[in-house]
Amino acid sequence: MNMEQEVKIADLAKLWNISVNTTWKRVNKEGLRTIKKPVEGREITFVIVDDEILEKYQVHEGVISNDYEEILTDNNINEAKKPNNIDKILEYSKSINEQIISLNEDYNQRLNSLNNELITYKSKNLLLEDKAGREGMYINEINQLKKENEGYKQRLIILLTFTITLIIVLCIYAIYKFLPFITLK
Repeated sequence: MNMEQEVKIADLAKLWNISVNTTWKRVNKEGLRTIKKPVEGREITFVIVDDEILEKYQVHEGVISNDYEEILTDNNINEAKKPNNIDKILEYSKSINEQIISLNEDYNQRLNSLNNELITYKSKNLLLEDKAGREGMYINEINQLKKENEGYKQRLIILLTFTITLIIVLCIYAIYKFLPFITLK
């Protein structure tokens, strides 16, 4: 005759020698009912479990039941022990890693390409701005030199005019002064 007992989750985990999380998974797997009761002002979850299930997973002084190996993992450990599955997992992991590395390299190449394009564009833009600025500066310099040259030309014309006029005046004065001496002889 199977008797049902109300056992705390923590006590059940100790009895079965597994973690609380694994205990919860086993409770859900076996379809066991749970109830919550207040104990010392706190609400505690109890599992209603019969003797057969208690005995099925219980560890007796170093003697492990047939199902204990299954208890140790949430997944079926017999399936996980097959080298074929491990090889498939490792192969899948390796292929995923290669894909991630490939995507990373592709992304880095695209970033480097975009960065180089940006550097090229920026450098050309600055050169064009510099060239335009220099052209404006050269034009201003040329205009200033033209104004200075026009000033020099005007001064030269004035100087030449003054010099020629002075020479003419001196010539006329010399002729006027020395003409009586030349005609008397």
